[in-house]
Formats: sequence, structure tokens, C-alpha cells
Amino acid sequence: MKQVKIGITSFAFRHTLAAGLGVPGLLEAASRLGAEVVQLCENTNILHRTDRELGDFRRQAEELGIFLEVGISGGKAEVLSQGILAAEKLGATLLRAVVDSDGLTVEQVAEAIRMVLPQLKEGGITLCLENHFRFFPSQIATLIRSVADERVMVCLDPLNSISLFKGPDEVIGQLAPFAKTAHVKDATIERYKTGWLVTGCPLGMGKLNLKEYLQSLPAALESLLLESWMDPLSEDKETQRKEREWVEAGLHWLKAHRGFLGSRFKCSLPDVETKQGVAHE
Repeated sequence: MKQVKIGITSFAFRHTLAAGLGVPGLLEAASRLGAEVVQLCENTNILHRTDRELGDFRRQAEELGIFLEVGISGGKAEVLSQGILAAEKLGATLLRAVVDSDGLTVEQVAEAIRMVLPQLKEGGITLCLENHFRFFPSQIATLIRSVADERVMVCLDPLNSISLFKGPDEVIGQLAPFAKTAHVKDATIERYKTGWLVTGCPLGMGKLNLKEYLQSLPAALESLLLESWMDPLSEDKETQRKEREWVEAGLHWLKAHRGFLGSRFKCSLPDVETKQGVAHE
């Protein structure tokens, strides 16, 4: 398996960005923490940036030695086209899209994707559809098979589809073969009153079987991107400090276990100490 780039999405710093950190600060922080790639998603307002801003982001990333990817929300052809243009201006070759966010049907999204295929091919960009909160993983797989083009792949997130009562194993089984990029975060689940409470946690501290996840990812994978479902604390400064610690520990964990990506051989993951404690499977 080729060397997979390990990095973050902008949602790894969702609270810090919301508090006023700009994209330049995000790229600086990512570089200091050892990220090799940053996916600039919709929480960076990436589709509404000027050409000058996009050019500045590209130059900064090149100076820092960081690859860029673009993340957008929307499945309409005009939104996808805007995302492709932004990716081209940033020098990115991968566009992640949450295509179930604006109420379209699977068939409508498939038609929209077909409309932008020439633009994808001309720009040398791969469109990666993320399983999110409305389309089932099976519907994302249906989209991929329907369009049937090497420029249309998957951005795999093993936890997102829990909102549809689809667990990580089922999601991975259906979508990993199509994955070109993948997100990774962790969460705990515990009894809460008459139901269950799902809460984000540092990577390696939750219920996601990281060993199986890393081993399931395909040889075609370009990047593995850390993000989190971290809840804010009462003070902004403490929230931002904690968010940075989660990112630092998560990137350390992923780099320490890079060799397990796509391996599919039976072995035990060694424990890795993090600032929050000891990571485990």
C-alpha cells in the first residue's frame, strides 16, 4: 500500500474556528502538529472565498509542505461545480461532498454528478461522497455504482451513519472498497435515562475498533483525516486548549499506526500513551 497522507479536516478545530481562527491560523496549527494534509470544509466558508484568498491559502500550504483538500455541503450541480473550481484554485485533487444535505433524491444527485464529470476530469479532481446523516451507506454505494466513474469515490466516515442506526462495521463493509479518503474520530456510548448517549472522545478512547478500521481501508486511499465530536467546555480558552490536545494526540496515534493501514493481517495494536491516557483498540 502506498504512503497514505495523515492529517485533519477543519472540523478537528470546529470550536477554535468558530471562535475566530482563520484559515491561515488553521494551516499554521496543522503544520505545527504534524498534519500532512488539511481538508478545508464548509466551516471555513471555502465556497465564498475570493480568488486572492484561495491563492494565498495555496501558497501558504505549499510553503508549509501541506496538501490541501476541499470539503463542501450540497449535491446540486452548481454547488459541485463551485467546489471543483475552488479545488482547482487551491491546487487540490480531492473534493469531499456531503450530497444529502439539501433534500435531493439519490437519482437527482446522480444526475448532478454526471453533469460535472467533464469538469472533474478536466481538473484532475476526484469527487468523494461522504456518508452523512440522511443517505444510508447503501444509497451512497448505489450512487457510486450508478455513476460508475473513477473520478467519483467515497469519503468514508465510520461513525456518521450511527444517526441512521448503521454501525461502523456495516458502514465500513459497504463503503470501504470505494474509499479514496477517510475520516476518523472516536466516541463512547453509554446508557442515559431510557436511551443511550453517544459522546465524542479522544481517538483510541472510545468504541470504534481502530485496528479493524485501519486494516479495512483500501490500497487506493489517498488520505486519512482526523476530526472529532468534542463538546465545548464552559470557557473558550479551555475548549480550544482541549481541542488542540485531542488533535495532537490523535495525529500522534495515527502516525504511530500508519503501518496498519490496509494490512488485514492479524496482530494486536500496542497501547500508545496520549496526553489523555492510554489509547486502545
